[in-house]
Amino acid sequence: VCHGVSSVQLRDKNASYDQLIIVGRQLKTLLSPYNIPLIINDYVEVALALNTQGVHLGQSDGDINTARRRLGPNKIIGLTVDNLVQVEVANKLPIDYIGCGPIFPTKNKENAALFWDLNKLRQACTLSKHPVIAIGGINLDVAHQVIAAGADGIAAIDEFYAS
Repeated sequence: VCHGVSSVQLRDKNASYDQLIIVGRQLKTLLSPYNIPLIINDYVEVALALNTQGVHLGQSDGDINTARRRLGPNKIIGLTVDNLVQVEVANKLPIDYIGCGPIFPTKNKENAALFWDLNKLRQACTLSKHPVIAIGGINLDVAHQVIAAGADGIAAIDEFYAS
C-alpha cells in the first residue's frame, strides 16, 4: 500500500486493445516498485497479455468461471454487482471481491439508472462473503461514510479528476 493505494484499475471503455496494452505496460512499470497490483477492467485478454495481477468484470463482461480457468487460481478477479440479488449470486462465484455502485452520482457512470446509497451498501456488506469495494462518486468528503457503512475499500476516480 502506497499512500492508501492498494491497487490500481486500468479502465478506459473507449481504448483499443493496443492502447490498453501500451498504457498497461506503463502502469505496470510505475506500480511495480511499490508492489501495487494492476487490475484490468473488462478484458481478460489484456490481463493475460500483460500478466497483470487480475481483472475486474461487469455483469456483461464475460463468464466468471471461464475467467478463473483462464487466469488461474492466484489472480485477482473482481465483479461489479448492481443489486442485492447479484451480491448473493456472487457469493457462489470464484471471485476475490465485489464492486458495489454507484453509491453516489458520478460523471464516470452517467448511464447508471439507480444509485445504491449507504443503506443498500450496508446491506451488501452484510450479505457478501467477499470484500466489498464501493464505487461511484466517492471522494475524500464521503469516503469515511462509505467505510463506516462496511465497505472494505473504495474506488475514487472522481477524486483523481477533482479540480
